[in-house]
Amino acid sequence: MSTTFEEAVLRNYMLLEGLCLGLYTVCYVGTVYVYWTRKSSRSWLVLGCISLLYFCYMIQTASSVVSSQSDGEIRMRARSYLAYMLANYLLSSVADVLLTWRCFHVWGRSLLTASSAAFLLFGESVYVVVLVVNTAGDFANPIDFPSDHLNSLVTIGLFITFGVTMILTLLIAYRIHSACKEQIRPGTKGVLKHILEIVLQSAALHVMVAFITGVTLIIPFPEQNYKPWYSVQNYMSAIFPFTAGLAPTIMVARISFMSQENTLHSVVSPPVSALQFQAFSHSAGGLESVGSTAAPQAQSYSPPGVQTEKR
Repeated sequence: MSTTFEEAVLRNYMLLEGLCLGLYTVCYVGTVYVYWTRKSSRSWLVLGCISLLYFCYMIQTASSVVSSQSDGEIRMRARSYLAYMLANYLLSSVADVLLTWRCFHVWGRSLLTASSAAFLLFGESVYVVVLVVNTAGDFANPIDFPSDHLNSLVTIGLFITFGVTMILTLLIAYRIHSACKEQIRPGTKGVLKHILEIVLQSAALHVMVAFITGVTLIIPFPEQNYKPWYSVQNYMSAIFPFTAGLAPTIMVARISFMSQENTLHSVVSPPVSALQFQAFSHSAGGLESVGSTAAPQAQSYSPPGVQTEKR
């Protein structure tokens, strides 16, 4: 593989990471502001998760920069790879914690759903610990770091993360769809808006990116035309941690915006918009959000939702 081509891919990779970091920073700051200034109750767990996601992404980005600038320094590159990988998997684990928390609320605090989601999250966490132990063992010999065995474990871990995130996302997306399918406006615009709401409120974007990233890792490079595959693999390794942190953050931002709109208009929004991180209560006319200021004469669509618990 030519050095010029590798350098070009590395430059593009660093530019892509810089762009992702800038977009993520804007979204994180905006989400924290909207979530903190909302009229309804706030959860320190939600705020802590999105902040930890951003912190992990900062570590991951810094590690990749240090690794790219450590030519010839084997131990430094090994340390950078270690920090990069740990931050990557911590990003995915924290994102799944937030999805588990939301899944618990969106299914009406169902213990069965909560225990199933928690079991998946526990299994993912155990594998991350196994991966950390194997990484520490390989780090003792930085010349061969990372080994082929460790690379295989990393790839398997990526698909485990994909599987857990996909199941949690499907549970959330199904609940959102079933709660608001009768309110979908006819026509292409209504259907597309419905799909967009599901994608934003279930972090489905990260599932798609995780799948594509895993596929690029297991498919060997063709000898005749390796450059496109090499480029895609490197670029997806920059996009994967970006979506792992950004998708749950956007999910929280969307729900916070819906909460503020409900307060401003004093009307509970349609089901797909009212899935918020706070408790809910049943009512004769549907499922109304606790603390809603809906006017008595207004027809309310208050579904079961992921709502913020009062802390």
